[in-house]
Amino acid sequence: MTKSPTHWKTLTIKFQTSEITPPPYAYFYTLVLTKSGEGLQTEFDHQYLERDELDEEAILEEGFEINSDYAWKGGLSVVWQKELEKLLAKNSYKSGSKIKETEDYIELVFPNESGEDGSYFPTNAAEFEYFLQEIMQAIYEVAGREQPFKLEYRNIDRLGETITGCLAVFAERFFAVQRNAEPPKKLPWKWTQEVMGTVFMADFLMEDASREVPKFSGKYLSTGDGLWYEFGETLVEPAPDSGVLFRIEKLLNQLAEEAAR
Repeated sequence: MTKSPTHWKTLTIKFQTSEITPPPYAYFYTLVLTKSGEGLQTEFDHQYLERDELDEEAILEEGFEINSDYAWKGGLSVVWQKELEKLLAKNSYKSGSKIKETEDYIELVFPNESGEDGSYFPTNAAEFEYFLQEIMQAIYEVAGREQPFKLEYRNIDRLGETITGCLAVFAERFFAVQRNAEPPKKLPWKWTQEVMGTVFMADFLMEDASREVPKFSGKYLSTGDGLWYEFGETLVEPAPDSGVLFRIEKLLNQLAEEAAR
């Protein structure tokens, strides 16, 4: 085992989807992160793999562009540098990697105790992979390819309407919740994972969703795509008796209570 890097200036991360991930979903990227006084100077190079095995129609049918490769250079907020250093410090690293074909590949290149660059592999790969997903989303926001995540929940009954809104800005690791017309309240970033991990367990029936803001009794959810999904109608359980809709409602009610405190 190798200790976490403590005197690094530049860190390179290499990621590749598992061997069983088929095209057009399989991809590889490198992430070069350099510490600066203002945060992380970032070089990001993302490439899809083995797409020459597919015709263009098959790629388009899966919702991709023909050429989805992407490269970007720019700066990320200092909050990402702090989070990266915390993650590096809590992990340990192996100098060799034996992964299963079902596992994604994560390699880190950083200086060892002698100051020489070496390749290492985090022992807690799952935690590292989730961090990489978040930092990729931050890159896309800073680059202008994607907008911050917004969610709105409307609960309408005979007594009136309660609106709960959530905003997650990955570029700044900022999460806030708002109830009705009250001022937004900042909450710990961990709520982002809780909200996204719970809400997207449900099935969204996009073809039947409405673009009209709901006015009738019911419970409705919008996730920033311009569509409104009604609980039990166009927002449904992924499997019988899964209880996902109850979990979503409970979580969003809890957030509404947090906003009111």
